[in-house]
Parts: sequence; structure tokens; C-alpha cells
Amino acid sequence: MVEKGPIKINDIDFPKDIHSRHFSSLNYFQTLPSGEKYERRWLMYSRDLDKVFCFCCKLFNIVSRTSKLANEGSNDRRNLSNKLRRHEISNENISKMNEWIDLEMRLKKK
Repeated sequence: MVEKGPIKINDIDFPKDIHSRHFSSLNYFQTLPSGEKYERRWLMYSRDLDKVFCFCCKLFNIVSRTSKLANEGSNDRRNLSNKLRRHEISNENISKMNEWIDLEMRLKKK
């Protein structure tokens, strides 16, 4: 799982909520104020649950009181962009991303 990372699901019509909002594969990227885009490697979507999760926080079993992305996932489409932004700058996420990257590097070097 560490070497492959989360699978990015792009090729489906994402289910809509009662307000016709749905997850978009555009959420896999963050757009910086400069216009640059970078991939949110940590973001994964569960087709079965119709929720998004943080891969590295799930992988390293974080029990978070500050973010649902680490545990039960989120399907709050209205506030998803803000939740993703807050999560990616959280100390928990940064710490778990570092652990993931470190383990990934060690596995590559065997």
C-alpha cells in the first residue's frame, strides 16, 4: 500500500447528494494563489462509502479529534474544499505525510 499509494478514482459519475453536489476529481489537486496546481497525494475517495479520506492518516491509524478525514471520512460536499485545505496544513497530516514519505523511501532502498 505504501509503495502504490492511494488509487485515484476518476472514471465514474460520482454520486450526488440531495443538493446535486458531488465529489470531483478536481479535488485531487490544490490550486495555489499563483495558479500552480499540485496533487494531493494523500487524498483518496471511497466509491463504496462515497466519502473522502486521508490515506496517510488512515495508514498510520491516526485517531483524530480535529479531522474526520483521518477516521470516518467526509461526504460534506458543501464544505469539502475548506476541509481539505485545513487538513493538509494540519500538524497531524504533515507528520503522517512525513512518515509515509520516509517509509516509502526506505522501502525503495530496501
